[in-house]
Amino acid sequence: MYKTADDVSSSEVNKTHSKKMVDDLLLNNGYSQRVLDRIRNKKKKKNTTKRPKPDTVATLSIPHLTDQFTAQIRRAAEQHKIPVRIVSKPGRKLRDGHLVDKRVSA
Repeated sequence: MYKTADDVSSSEVNKTHSKKMVDDLLLNNGYSQRVLDRIRNKKKKKNTTKRPKPDTVATLSIPHLTDQFTAQIRRAAEQHKIPVRIVSKPGRKLRDGHLVDKRVSA
């Protein structure tokens, strides 16, 4: 919440006011001053695991089977550093009109 208050404030006066509002909100919700100090002084994690994105990315279009299967493919591509965008296409549905009942005579 403090980061959001910092990001949306345009001046130091606004930042101070926004942080005071966050403090008041947390205190009204039962948080102690010690918890507020810990949240306020929390160190930001460094994002060292992010790799620069390549200029060219191939798109791999696969049929959607399950969310777990798609996630496994994405993880495998990331682990092997393959610059690919995985797109899962939904399968056919009855309402799409692609399936025709051949028993009905015209």
